[in-house]
Amino acid sequence: MKNALHLLLLLLLAVLASCSGDGSQMRAQLEELERQNRADSVMTNDSLAEQLVKYFDRHGTPNERMRAHYILGRTYADMGEAPAALEAYLEAADCADTTAQDCDYAALSRVYAQSSRIYYDLIQPRSQIKELEMASYYAWKAKDTLIAIESYAQKANAYSLMHRPDSVVSIRENASHLYESAGQYRRAARTIGASITSALDLGDISRARHFIDKYECASGLFDSLGTIVKGREMYYYIKGRYHLATFKVDSAEYQFRRLQKEGYTLNHQIAACKGLQEVYEKLKKPDSIAKYANLGYQLNDSAYSLSEMQNIQRLKASYNYNRNKLLAEQKTSEAGQLHTQLLFVIVIASIIVMSFLLYSKRLQKKMLIYQRDLEKLGRAQTELMQASSADEEKPQDTSGQQEEITKLQEIVSAHRSPLNEEHALINQNIKKSSVVMRLQDLLDENPPKVASRADMRELQ
Repeated sequence: MKNALHLLLLLLLAVLASCSGDGSQMRAQLEELERQNRADSVMTNDSLAEQLVKYFDRHGTPNERMRAHYILGRTYADMGEAPAALEAYLEAADCADTTAQDCDYAALSRVYAQSSRIYYDLIQPRSQIKELEMASYYAWKAKDTLIAIESYAQKANAYSLMHRPDSVVSIRENASHLYESAGQYRRAARTIGASITSALDLGDISRARHFIDKYECASGLFDSLGTIVKGREMYYYIKGRYHLATFKVDSAEYQFRRLQKEGYTLNHQIAACKGLQEVYEKLKKPDSIAKYANLGYQLNDSAYSLSEMQNIQRLKASYNYNRNKLLAEQKTSEAGQLHTQLLFVIVIASIIVMSFLLYSKRLQKKMLIYQRDLEKLGRAQTELMQASSADEEKPQDTSGQQEEITKLQEIVSAHRSPLNEEHALINQNIKKSSVVMRLQDLLDENPPKVASRADMRELQ
């Protein structure tokens, strides 16, 4: 007994050691994917990310489960599968235990921030705002000031989609002040620079001028000649709009032509044509107006085609994801139904087997009693015969033995009758069974046919 317990303990320790090893390996892989994510590496190993989710869903802490789902979401996002990424982010948020003292609020904040980006791409500003509010809330709890301010500032993009320039200006001004309080003056200037368009939409020229000065002087994005860094050329269109609003048409034309020359995207060219058309409308030059209106129309048509293509790809990705999800749910449902059916069959089979065993036990008990009484009858008859032949000259009184034999004969007969009936019923059922009748038909044919293996298995 002691040896068995010792062996069991050793096996348990081996299993625990094995699990511990797997856990260390899985955590190392999760940390490696997190490192790649922080380095902005493109992640496409969704198989590994899904394995990590499955493992930590079973064995991980709430923080580990959240991190694994978040990495899966980032992987899906890099693969262009926005619906799957969004679902992974939502599941990651659900994994967090926000009541626990060790809750990783910083990671949870990133989860909400990433899901807000997808809602922005899907043009769902209200959902985006909710996610950003959660991102900012948990960033403050994590004492991550910059992320908290950034999440708050990003709400302005959602309000821009909703065409609410007053909210855009208010949020970005507040965010700019918060950045300045944190000593982040460049971020403060860049945040306020994104409000110039909204201020112009409101007709607040003095505020727009203030934002422009702050953006150009403190953002760190301009060289000494006033040239903005590569990738932000759209600012020239914004600056041109400001000059048009202040009736400086020549300065506005300069900014629009600068954008036309230096802008490398389709949107840059469209904005430049739009700006130049507005310039020539101010200058009342019909030929130039028609020229840039026609060019802008052609560019807009190209942009529309590109946008439609992107929308189709987005819809296709969403359709594929939803279809695959539906198929997976159907397979899960079918598996559940199969499991239920299998369980039902097992229960019925168990009932049949138990009934057969009980019947066999009852029949065996009857047979034992029958055999015992039959043996008694045989012994009684033997003793009677011996007593009758022992001394023919002195006959003995055997009436008592005769009575006992009669009783035993009645008992044996009572046992034999139901047994014979059960045997007859069994034989009758066997003869009427489909396989026996089929075998009989094979024998009745001329010449008789050989039974198949399937028939013999069924007969057995």
